[in-house]
Amino acid sequence: MTTLVSSVGAWIKPLGAAGCLAALAATPLHADPDWMKLKDRRPPVQAAGSKGDAKGVDPFSNTIIGFPAQGMVLQSWLPLNQFSGIQVTAADCWGYVSASGREYAILGLRRGTAFIEVTDPVNPVVVGYIAGADSLWHDSTVIGDYAYLVSDQSGNGVQVVDLRQIDNGTVTLAATRSPSGLSTVHTIVSNPASGFLYLCGTNINNGGLTAMRTTSPGSATNPTIAGAWTTRYVHEAQVVTYTTGPYAGREIAFCFTGGPYNGNNQTGLDIVDVTNKSNMFTVGSLAYPGVRFCHQGWLSDDKRYLYINDELDEQLGSVPVMTTRVIDVSNLSAPTVAATFSNGKPSVDHNLYVKGNMIFEGNYRSGLRVFDATNPLAPVEVAYFDTFPENDYANYNGVWGNYPFFPSGTIAISDIERGLFLLRMDPDTVTMTYPNGQPDTVQPTVPAEVIVQINTTGAQIDDSSVALMASIDGGPYTPRGMIPIGGARYRGTLPPATCGASIRYYIRAKTTSGTGFLSPPAAPQDNFFARAASTTTTLFSDDMETDQGWTVGDFTSGGSIDTATAGIWNRMRPQATSAQPGDDHTQTGAHRAWVTDGNAGPNDSANDVSGGKTTLMSPLLNLTGRPNARVGYWRWYSNAFGSLGTGGTQRFTVSVTNNNGASWTNAEVVGPSGGQTVGGWFYSEFRVGDFFPLSANVRVRFVAENQLAGALVEACVDDVVVMAFGCAPVCRADRDGNGLVEPADIARFVSEWLSDVQNNTFVADFNGLDGVTPSDIAEFVGVWFGALSGGC
Repeated sequence: MTTLVSSVGAWIKPLGAAGCLAALAATPLHADPDWMKLKDRRPPVQAAGSKGDAKGVDPFSNTIIGFPAQGMVLQSWLPLNQFSGIQVTAADCWGYVSASGREYAILGLRRGTAFIEVTDPVNPVVVGYIAGADSLWHDSTVIGDYAYLVSDQSGNGVQVVDLRQIDNGTVTLAATRSPSGLSTVHTIVSNPASGFLYLCGTNINNGGLTAMRTTSPGSATNPTIAGAWTTRYVHEAQVVTYTTGPYAGREIAFCFTGGPYNGNNQTGLDIVDVTNKSNMFTVGSLAYPGVRFCHQGWLSDDKRYLYINDELDEQLGSVPVMTTRVIDVSNLSAPTVAATFSNGKPSVDHNLYVKGNMIFEGNYRSGLRVFDATNPLAPVEVAYFDTFPENDYANYNGVWGNYPFFPSGTIAISDIERGLFLLRMDPDTVTMTYPNGQPDTVQPTVPAEVIVQINTTGAQIDDSSVALMASIDGGPYTPRGMIPIGGARYRGTLPPATCGASIRYYIRAKTTSGTGFLSPPAAPQDNFFARAASTTTTLFSDDMETDQGWTVGDFTSGGSIDTATAGIWNRMRPQATSAQPGDDHTQTGAHRAWVTDGNAGPNDSANDVSGGKTTLMSPLLNLTGRPNARVGYWRWYSNAFGSLGTGGTQRFTVSVTNNNGASWTNAEVVGPSGGQTVGGWFYSEFRVGDFFPLSANVRVRFVAENQLAGALVEACVDDVVVMAFGCAPVCRADRDGNGLVEPADIARFVSEWLSDVQNNTFVADFNGLDGVTPSDIAEFVGVWFGALSGGC
């Protein structure tokens, strides 16, 4: 039995992309493991149209992408194309509350920092933007009415931003400070209680912890260095002032550290007394078992425990799943590991913060995870929102940071590729299970039964909203109503499909309060799949790991000679660029695919398709006597990047021949625009017999072309399969599937038909047309009487 949980209050449709991820030329002064983020860069996920389009698409419009969630409701989403400066990545985020109580998110971007009013989280407004260095890393903090911005790699020192007029839509760069040659800063934190900024991972002071004063006259806009702890490299820190207990009056920094100028060795926790800026000293240290890169952490409200995320232990195999450490710091001179906790995902834990008894933790590819730490030694995951529904691998994509401290309860999260999300906690959850499983093979021309059980917590399902959404052979999703049958179960049917057809489907439902739920949670991007067939025969299968006879170049009489001067098809493991994946689809063996060159080169456009077209042609396929044969393949195609005005102008063409290339017929044309033109692996298939009579001389060809200087075009093809399907006759009159044709079948059909008429559902849509009409009864009765005579 499969269980899927989702709770999403708005649904998004990313369609387009702009800009490209330029090569990062600068070399870091220190070998900080956080630079591993560079290796997993991928094209940004954008949304077409206005900000309203990006966040306001109805979840039941059949064209949405949902994000798996539980206990969280999406308020709005600002993708990267909503910000100034042609942004291609987002970094960390923070928050600010003005004197009037209005709330603002501060989002680090590739080329600067954006300020967004989130007082109404459903309708966020970008009110300001401060340009900065071109860097993957941008961080910020706030003291009083000033924000302090830093960046690693080609940094500007500390940018000071005046927020006093932000309610009037104005943010001002008040100053840029670079004392003592300060330029790059990896992260910045503050202790508002003392008025000091703390810079981590700088190009000065051995990469240690540098304190800057902001409270003396004039220092808010001219922060000055007051001292530094230089014993070890500091990647992140939390600095607090104790007001009670044995450390009352002391300012303590919890530093997440590594060896000097080389933060990826000797890593661990160092607790530093920073009360006297001219004499900072180490109080206690800890290198916990299995440490790989002690990255960041946050104290419990009572300062008894420190929760630490390690950014490399999952990827380097120290632990099999996400593991967060609980450190007892009641004795600062002797910190000890008190416990660990996990949600069982393989993803990497990243920036986390504690608010009350809740821990809000970014987990990269598995999104934001929220843990209840009422028992501080055994936090339990109670909510999540996954901005990376593709998978939960231990890679550096998805959620970077989060800010859960807004008084309203709004939660901001920054996603590297997808921008800014605004959420709220929601106690309502809906769990969908399938007691009879999900059909994956169905009889042709027969509506196949699907039963879903919907259990709820703190919510009630609107029965009329439950629908089975189905798409045949890649067509539009259409709703088919589901009938409540008791015990929180609903019955529906897949539409009848011809032999060999593919059926993709998912379930949608709403609560009586209007919150939408999907199963699978990321539908329709993710979906259930069924094939209408009795038997399946694989005629050809190629994962591209070995050469099975493909031809590069168009030398057939029905084609034109290739003219591309670069980006020629090549069978290899692709190298990641902004327009090209860093792996094949299968991700096994030698990871090979057919790719347009595949080498990254000195810049993203160095080896893309240029100067014309390049052709990849399959070996001969014998499809004689296979009328239901289908070709399926996985495709990556990107044409959205490049110089101004050149994105979304080229096409990718798939053609077939039954005469060994004497003539060709287009089976698919991708582009010049649309949702499958900005990268990402997509599966596609077509029935070859739809185009011509089948023969022993069938070939398939893939043509990528770029006829426009400045356009950036890349394509990949992997896992090609040719399948033939057999479809045995079935008895459609046997409505209950017990193998008998009997009066009970008519009784059941009539009952379902009447229920359909009353509830506007489609269980008894016997002829597969649009709706339930008397013709369905007439056709069923005719088939039933025919079955009594020995036929169906």
